[in-house]
Amino acid sequence: MFDLAQRVALLTGANGGIGRAITRQFTEFGARVVMADINVDGAMEFASALHGAQSSVAVTKLNADASDDVDQAIRFALDRFDRLDFLVTAAAIYDDQPFETMTDDQWRYTLTTNLDSVYLCMPARDSCYGGRLGNCESRL
Repeated sequence: MFDLAQRVALLTGANGGIGRAITRQFTEFGARVVMADINVDGAMEFASALHGAQSSVAVTKLNADASDDVDQAIRFALDRFDRLDFLVTAAAIYDDQPFETMTDDQWRYTLTTNLDSVYLCMPARDSCYGGRLGNCESRL
């Protein structure tokens, strides 16, 4: 369907359900993928289970609300695959409780993870050929 051979994608929140689905799809279309997630072990386990994708998937640690981690993940992708074509921000959290019972700290942590992480990735568009940045969230 799509030919993404020679293309490189960096995904934040790559070990979550959406991130894993995007990783699988990108690799099936021939892209190389950097899975960036706070859960490195889970991302590595998933990457190793992808049939035939071992050389096209790399994993790096990313706390998506830390600008230094975002910068490091971009450098990692460029060092590993020499280019970056797509940046997909899928890092998100959801504290399954009624909104009105959230503490101030829970609210700030949710906003920082779900919104600030997208903002911190915006300058990375300059590292992408064509400046492609996609954001997906299942819940905000």
